[in-house]
Amino acid sequence: MSRFRMSIASVLLAFSPALALAEDAPLQQAMAMIPTFPLGADEGLIAQYINVQAVKARGDGTVTGQNWQPLGTMQDYAPIRALLSDDPANWAENAGVGLDQITYFAGYGAAPGDVAIWGFADDASAGAAFAQLSDRGFAEISEIPGFVANGVPMKTDLANINRADPWHGAMGQASAVTLRETALVQAFDPVRIDQLRGEMPSLASQPGGQTLLAALSGSQGEVLQAAFFGPMTGLYGVDPALMISPDPATVQATIAAAAEKAKSGVPLYSAGAVAVLNGADGPATILTLAFADCAVAETAAASAAELWQGTEGAPAGMTVAAATVDAGASGCAAVATAKADDGVAPFLMAFGGLMRRDFAPIRIGTE
Repeated sequence: MSRFRMSIASVLLAFSPALALAEDAPLQQAMAMIPTFPLGADEGLIAQYINVQAVKARGDGTVTGQNWQPLGTMQDYAPIRALLSDDPANWAENAGVGLDQITYFAGYGAAPGDVAIWGFADDASAGAAFAQLSDRGFAEISEIPGFVANGVPMKTDLANINRADPWHGAMGQASAVTLRETALVQAFDPVRIDQLRGEMPSLASQPGGQTLLAALSGSQGEVLQAAFFGPMTGLYGVDPALMISPDPATVQATIAAAAEKAKSGVPLYSAGAVAVLNGADGPATILTLAFADCAVAETAAASAAELWQGTEGAPAGMTVAAATVDAGASGCAAVATAKADDGVAPFLMAFGGLMRRDFAPIRIGTE
C-alpha cells in the first residue's frame, strides 16, 4: 500500500469505532469486502456495488444495459463488462455460474489494479463457485496460498481476448481469484493480488462507512446500485503530494487547510456515497455524507440539497430533499434525496460528476 493510500486511510479511521446495524444484508456484505483505501485519489476515486437480484426483480428478470442503464457505470469490472458484451442467456456458460446465483457485484480500483467482487448468498454457494474454477483452467498458485489463476496475471494473451469471458482481462490477461467467506475476489495485477493477501480494514468496519451503511439501509427502498467515495473526491485542485505523511494529524490538517480555501460547499466529511434506491413509487437517488456530529450533518444536508437542485443540466422534474440519519456512536449522515421524471437520471448525473470530479453537492468548502 502506498504512503498516500495509508494517509487517506488514516483520515477515514480518525473517528471512534462503533457498530452500525444494517438491514440491507447484501450491501453490508459488499462493504465488508471493500477496503477503505479505494476512497483515495489514486484508486479511481470510487468503489462500486450493484444488487444483482434486486435489479433482476424490478425488471424482466435479466440484468442488461438496456433494462438497467446504470449498469454501464461499472463496465470497467470484468464480470460487468462480460455481462454487457453478450446475451445474458449466455452468462452461465461464460462464467461457469448462473447469474441467479450471484447476489451482488462490487469493484474498486482503476485498471490494471481493478478488483471485482462476486457476492453469493452463502459460504456454500461461494465455495462451490470457487471449486468449479478448476474446470475453467484455474490452478493453485504455489507461492500464494488460497489463490488460483488461469495463467500468468497481467500477461497479454491475444488468444484469450473475449469480452464475454469474465475470467480474462480486456487484452486476454489471466486473473487470480481467492475465496473470502461469501464472495470470490478477482484481480489481475500482481501488486493488487499481493495486497489481497494481507488484512485490510473494510469500509463496513470503520465509522465513516458504518454511518453510510446506516443511512443507506434506513432509506425508503432497497439499494440497487451505489458508488462510494472519500473526501479527496470533494477537494478540488489539491495536490496529492501534500497528502503524503505518516502522521494522521498532518493529513487532517492538510485537508482542513484545503477546505478553508475552497469555494462554497459542504463541511469536511469522512466518506460519501451516491445510490439509487428501489422506492415504492420508482427509483430515487440519495447522496449521503458521513460526519461525526449531527449538527454539522444537518448543515451539510441542506447545502448539498441546495447545490444539487441548482446544478446546471439537472434532469427534468428533479426535486431534492434534505435529511439526516443518526448512526449513534458511529456518527451522523447528511442525506439529500433526488427524484426526477426519469428515475435513474439523478444517479447518472451524480456519477458523471464524481468521475469528472465536478459535482457541486460533494464539494468541500467553508464559505
